[in-house]
Amino acid sequence: MVQTRITPWFFWCLAVLVLLTVAYAAIVLKVGVPSALRPSFDDQPWWFRIHIGCGVIALLFGLLQFHAGFRRRWTLWHRRLGLVYLVMVIASGVAGFILSFSSATGVISDWGFRLLSIFWIATTVIAYWRIMNRDIAHHREWMVRSYALTLAAVTLRLELTVGLMVTNGAFDVVYPIIAYACWIPNLLVAEVWIRWTRIKPVASR
Repeated sequence: MVQTRITPWFFWCLAVLVLLTVAYAAIVLKVGVPSALRPSFDDQPWWFRIHIGCGVIALLFGLLQFHAGFRRRWTLWHRRLGLVYLVMVIASGVAGFILSFSSATGVISDWGFRLLSIFWIATTVIAYWRIMNRDIAHHREWMVRSYALTLAAVTLRLELTVGLMVTNGAFDVVYPIIAYACWIPNLLVAEVWIRWTRIKPVASR
């Protein structure tokens, strides 16, 4: 079984990044996307709003699920919010998959975000299937993978900001790279963390 408890300082650092991303998403929904991204989203505004809105809810509720005190004291709400998280991921992932056919910088970006949508939905559905079969250990592992992909919303914006600064605003160069860099490293880190924190069964004597 993997330990899904994270240290308080890491949780709150992550919470700050999540809240900043949520605030950015709220501004985008109100004001509109940056000009470089408008060709991708202007023709599909409802899919865009579903992707952003449901993704924000998944980001917030997913973070709360990693708070050990919340899981311990509010077990019923842990289950309810977990179900909401599942629905939000599926909705946002399907919308993201549809939007991936018209990303801003062509087929390379398309496939990066398309694969992210597929893996995001798949890991979350597997996590749900595991808990429905009372396989708590593997449910936790798949939820770690799922939320690592949810955090692509955070890493994408961090990497895009840094990338544009380094390349003097070369969006067409940076964006295709970020279409993969925003989620593949997250998944690799999650996999290392799962193996590092996995509790090995005590051998019987």
